[in-house]
Amino acid sequence: MMLVEPKDYIENYADLREIIAQCRQHFDENRLAQFAVQPVVYDDDPEHTFDEHNHHRIRLLLALATEFNESDKPLIRWLLRENGKCFKFGFDISIETALAAFMLYKHMCWEDTAILYACKFAYGSNEQYMVDTEIALGFGLSETMNYLAKQSDNPIYQEMIYQIQAYCGNGIRLKLREQFIEYFEQRRFGYLQEELARDYGLIDD
Repeated sequence: MMLVEPKDYIENYADLREIIAQCRQHFDENRLAQFAVQPVVYDDDPEHTFDEHNHHRIRLLLALATEFNESDKPLIRWLLRENGKCFKFGFDISIETALAAFMLYKHMCWEDTAILYACKFAYGSNEQYMVDTEIALGFGLSETMNYLAKQSDNPIYQEMIYQIQAYCGNGIRLKLREQFIEYFEQRRFGYLQEELARDYGLIDD
Protein backbone atom coordinates (compact mmCIF):
# COMPACT_ATOMS: atom_id res chain seq x y z
CA MET A 1 0.00 0.00 0.00
CA MET A 2 1.29 3.43 -0.90
CA LEU A 3 1.97 5.93 1.87
CA VAL A 4 1.50 8.86 -0.52
CA GLU A 5 -1.18 9.00 -3.19
CA PRO A 6 -0.18 9.99 -6.77
CA LYS A 7 -2.85 12.69 -6.88
CA ASP A 8 -0.95 14.38 -4.04
CA TYR A 9 2.42 14.55 -5.80
CA ILE A 10 1.49 14.83 -9.50
CA GLU A 11 0.59 18.44 -10.18
CA ASN A 12 -1.49 17.77 -13.29
CA TYR A 13 -3.11 14.59 -11.98
CA ALA A 14 -6.66 15.65 -12.93
CA ASP A 15 -5.56 16.52 -16.48
CA LEU A 16 -3.85 13.15 -16.84
CA ARG A 17 -6.96 11.33 -15.66
CA GLU A 18 -8.96 13.25 -18.27
CA ILE A 19 -6.56 12.05 -20.99
CA ILE A 20 -6.97 8.50 -19.68
CA ALA A 21 -10.76 8.86 -19.84
CA GLN A 22 -10.52 10.06 -23.44
CA CYS A 23 -8.32 7.09 -24.35
CA ARG A 24 -10.92 4.77 -22.87
CA GLN A 25 -13.59 6.21 -25.12
CA HIS A 26 -11.43 6.20 -28.24
CA PHE A 27 -7.74 5.38 -28.28
CA ASP A 28 -5.83 7.75 -30.53
CA GLU A 29 -2.03 7.93 -30.38
CA ASN A 30 -2.14 11.48 -31.71
CA ARG A 31 -3.44 12.79 -28.39
CA LEU A 32 -0.42 11.20 -26.69
CA ALA A 33 2.25 13.12 -28.61
CA GLN A 34 3.43 14.89 -25.46
CA PHE A 35 4.16 11.48 -23.88
CA ALA A 36 5.76 9.71 -26.86
CA VAL A 37 9.50 9.06 -26.90
CA GLN A 38 11.36 12.14 -28.14
CA PRO A 39 15.12 11.38 -28.34
CA VAL A 40 17.53 14.19 -27.62
CA VAL A 41 21.25 13.71 -28.36
CA TYR A 42 23.67 15.76 -26.25
CA ASP A 43 27.05 16.93 -27.58
CA ASP A 44 26.44 15.06 -30.84
CA ASP A 45 27.18 11.83 -28.98
CA PRO A 46 24.60 9.05 -29.57
CA GLU A 47 25.73 7.42 -26.31
CA HIS A 48 24.29 10.45 -24.50
CA THR A 49 20.73 10.19 -25.77
CA PHE A 50 17.81 11.09 -23.53
CA ASP A 51 14.04 11.09 -23.88
CA GLU A 52 12.57 14.55 -23.58
CA HIS A 53 9.13 13.19 -22.69
CA ASN A 54 10.14 10.47 -20.27
CA HIS A 55 9.00 12.32 -17.12
CA HIS A 56 5.64 13.15 -18.71
CA ARG A 57 5.08 9.50 -19.63
CA ILE A 58 6.00 8.27 -16.15
CA ARG A 59 3.45 10.66 -14.64
CA LEU A 60 0.82 9.32 -17.02
CA LEU A 61 1.65 5.73 -16.03
CA LEU A 62 1.46 6.55 -12.33
CA ALA A 63 -1.85 8.37 -12.78
CA LEU A 64 -3.23 5.37 -14.67
CA ALA A 65 -2.05 2.97 -11.97
CA THR A 66 -4.38 4.58 -9.43
CA GLU A 67 -7.39 3.12 -11.26
CA PHE A 68 -7.36 1.04 -14.41
CA ASN A 69 -9.53 -1.54 -16.13
CA GLU A 70 -9.78 -3.57 -19.32
CA SER A 71 -10.69 -0.47 -21.33
CA ASP A 72 -7.20 0.88 -20.64
CA LYS A 73 -5.39 -1.96 -22.40
CA PRO A 74 -4.60 0.01 -25.60
CA LEU A 75 -3.01 2.73 -23.47
CA ILE A 76 -1.09 0.23 -21.34
CA ARG A 77 0.26 -1.50 -24.43
CA TRP A 78 1.30 1.87 -25.83
CA LEU A 79 3.08 2.80 -22.60
CA LEU A 80 4.96 -0.49 -22.60
CA ARG A 81 6.02 0.03 -26.21
CA GLU A 82 7.20 3.61 -25.64
CA ASN A 83 9.06 2.77 -22.44
CA GLY A 84 10.69 -0.16 -24.24
CA LYS A 85 12.17 2.22 -26.79
CA CYS A 86 14.18 3.84 -24.00
CA PHE A 87 16.10 0.66 -23.28
CA LYS A 88 18.32 1.26 -26.33
CA PHE A 89 19.31 4.62 -24.79
CA GLY A 90 20.74 2.76 -21.81
CA PHE A 91 17.81 3.55 -19.51
CA ASP A 92 16.90 1.17 -16.70
CA ILE A 93 13.22 0.61 -17.49
CA SER A 94 12.72 -2.26 -15.05
CA ILE A 95 10.32 -0.60 -12.59
CA GLU A 96 7.98 1.00 -15.12
CA THR A 97 8.02 -2.22 -17.15
CA ALA A 98 7.11 -4.35 -14.12
CA LEU A 99 4.33 -1.96 -13.14
CA ALA A 100 2.73 -1.65 -16.59
CA ALA A 101 3.22 -5.35 -17.32
CA PHE A 102 1.15 -6.29 -14.28
CA MET A 103 -1.57 -3.87 -15.33
CA LEU A 104 -1.78 -5.57 -18.71
CA TYR A 105 -1.46 -9.04 -17.16
CA LYS A 106 -4.44 -8.48 -14.90
CA HIS A 107 -6.72 -7.88 -17.90
CA MET A 108 -4.84 -9.89 -20.52
CA CYS A 109 -6.10 -11.97 -23.40
CA TRP A 110 -4.11 -14.53 -25.37
CA GLU A 111 -3.01 -11.88 -27.86
CA ASP A 112 -1.03 -10.23 -25.06
CA THR A 113 1.17 -13.31 -24.52
CA ALA A 114 4.09 -12.10 -26.64
CA ILE A 115 3.99 -8.61 -25.08
CA LEU A 116 4.18 -9.96 -21.54
CA TYR A 117 6.92 -12.40 -22.51
CA ALA A 118 8.93 -9.51 -23.98
CA CYS A 119 8.59 -7.51 -20.76
CA LYS A 120 10.76 -10.08 -18.98
CA PHE A 121 12.98 -11.47 -21.71
CA ALA A 122 13.44 -8.82 -24.42
CA TYR A 123 15.52 -6.30 -22.48
CA GLY A 124 18.26 -6.65 -19.86
CA SER A 125 18.99 -8.42 -16.59
CA ASN A 126 17.30 -5.73 -14.49
CA GLU A 127 14.03 -6.16 -16.38
CA GLN A 128 14.29 -9.94 -16.23
CA TYR A 129 14.77 -9.75 -12.48
CA MET A 130 12.04 -7.17 -11.83
CA VAL A 131 9.24 -8.68 -13.97
CA ASP A 132 7.75 -11.71 -12.24
CA THR A 133 7.80 -15.02 -14.09
CA GLU A 134 4.05 -15.38 -13.54
CA ILE A 135 3.52 -12.23 -15.61
CA ALA A 136 5.74 -13.47 -18.44
CA LEU A 137 3.80 -16.74 -18.53
CA GLY A 138 0.37 -15.12 -18.68
CA PHE A 139 -2.32 -17.69 -18.03
CA GLY A 140 0.18 -20.23 -16.69
CA LEU A 141 3.19 -22.28 -17.74
CA SER A 142 1.43 -25.26 -19.32
CA GLU A 143 -1.35 -23.11 -20.78
CA THR A 144 1.14 -20.74 -22.38
CA MET A 145 3.33 -23.52 -23.74
CA ASN A 146 0.28 -25.20 -25.29
CA TYR A 147 -0.81 -21.90 -26.83
CA LEU A 148 2.64 -21.24 -28.29
CA ALA A 149 2.91 -24.79 -29.62
CA LYS A 150 -0.23 -24.22 -31.68
CA GLN A 151 1.47 -21.26 -33.40
CA SER A 152 3.96 -23.59 -35.10
CA ASP A 153 4.20 -21.44 -38.22
CA ASN A 154 5.57 -18.47 -36.24
CA PRO A 155 9.33 -18.68 -35.56
CA ILE A 156 9.07 -16.01 -32.86
CA TYR A 157 6.75 -18.22 -30.84
CA GLN A 158 9.06 -21.18 -31.29
CA GLU A 159 11.92 -19.10 -29.89
CA MET A 160 9.68 -18.17 -26.97
CA ILE A 161 9.10 -21.86 -26.23
CA TYR A 162 12.84 -22.49 -26.22
CA GLN A 163 13.54 -19.53 -23.93
CA ILE A 164 10.77 -20.44 -21.47
CA GLN A 165 11.96 -24.05 -21.29
CA ALA A 166 15.52 -22.91 -20.66
CA TYR A 167 14.51 -20.39 -18.01
CA CYS A 168 11.93 -22.40 -16.13
CA GLY A 169 13.69 -25.76 -16.17
CA ASN A 170 12.14 -28.52 -14.12
CA GLY A 171 10.08 -28.04 -10.99
CA ILE A 172 9.69 -24.25 -11.03
CA ARG A 173 7.15 -23.13 -8.45
CA LEU A 174 4.66 -20.52 -9.59
CA LYS A 175 1.66 -18.98 -7.90
CA LEU A 176 -1.75 -19.62 -9.37
CA ARG A 177 -3.03 -16.65 -11.35
CA GLU A 178 -5.58 -15.54 -8.76
CA GLN A 179 -3.07 -15.95 -5.94
CA PHE A 180 -0.42 -14.02 -7.84
CA ILE A 181 -2.74 -11.09 -8.58
CA GLU A 182 -3.67 -10.85 -4.90
CA TYR A 183 0.00 -11.10 -3.87
CA PHE A 184 1.14 -8.46 -6.36
CA GLU A 185 -1.59 -5.99 -5.44
CA GLN A 186 -0.89 -6.37 -1.74
CA ARG A 187 2.90 -6.60 -1.76
CA ARG A 188 4.40 -5.09 -4.93
CA PHE A 189 2.05 -2.72 -6.71
CA GLY A 190 2.23 0.17 -4.26
CA TYR A 191 5.94 -0.39 -3.70
CA LEU A 192 6.69 -0.12 -7.43
CA GLN A 193 4.65 3.06 -7.71
CA GLU A 194 6.58 4.67 -4.86
CA GLU A 195 9.96 3.53 -6.19
CA LEU A 196 9.17 4.93 -9.62
CA ALA A 197 7.97 8.21 -8.14
CA ARG A 198 11.15 8.50 -6.08
CA ASP A 199 13.37 7.69 -9.05
CA TYR A 200 11.82 10.59 -10.98
CA GLY A 201 11.93 13.03 -8.08
CA LEU A 202 8.18 13.14 -7.53
CA ILE A 203 8.54 12.08 -3.89
CA ASP A 204 11.27 13.32 -1.58
CA ASP A 205 13.13 10.80 0.54
